[in-house]
Amino acid sequence: FFKQPLVTVYHTFDYDRDPKGSAYWRNRILKIAKEEKDKNPKMNFAISNRDTFSYELSNYGIEPPFADKPFVTILSEKYEKFGMNQDFRSFLKAYHEESLIPYMKSEPIPTENPEAVKKVVAKTFDDIVNDPTKDVLIEFYADWCGHCKNLKPIYEDLANKMQNEPGIVIAAMEATKNDVPKPYEVLGFPTIYFSKRGSKHTPIKYEKGRELKDFISYLASEATEELSNYDRQGKPKKSEL
Repeated sequence: FFKQPLVTVYHTFDYDRDPKGSAYWRNRILKIAKEEKDKNPKMNFAISNRDTFSYELSNYGIEPPFADKPFVTILSEKYEKFGMNQDFRSFLKAYHEESLIPYMKSEPIPTENPEAVKKVVAKTFDDIVNDPTKDVLIEFYADWCGHCKNLKPIYEDLANKMQNEPGIVIAAMEATKNDVPKPYEVLGFPTIYFSKRGSKHTPIKYEKGRELKDFISYLASEATEELSNYDRQGKPKKSEL
């Protein structure tokens, strides 16, 4: 693994069919990379085969057909993603000047979000999940995932039961269509985290049962403030007559 900040140059070098063109781009890239490394030793460089690693380019919004010239990306220490839309030197200069806008893969922001389970996309993640006034249970799912489909009615039932809890938000994000921010780590589906008030930078991975009673017990126990309708053991509170 390469350390960040990482500059990756994607190109298909074909020394059999295009020896002159391949040598030209290779020498040009190496020259600029060496200049940059001498000025900024923390910068790391890699060259990747554009065709073999095209799936990596899709993470920067770049899809086939590709242009003939190399494409350059930067992954920052904060895991921000930048794709080159100018010449190589200008791209590196703009990165150091912090004038680049990071690329974020995101579904469109919902115009309305009335459902009990709040739909989160990459562009609304900070507003919803990192809301400092809310404890948020966030499910990362994939549309094609069978386990996610099985969980959906239970998760919706949970969200309906939590609608009268002002400090709790039940949310979900389609993780194959949206960038998952650090420090969240999604290696399978569904993956669920609890993002607690005052601890937004250290979310807790949910690893309890996936029945309705399991979720309610967990939230009742872990919520910043005691729930209105459940005690700390997850038992319904008796309504006053």
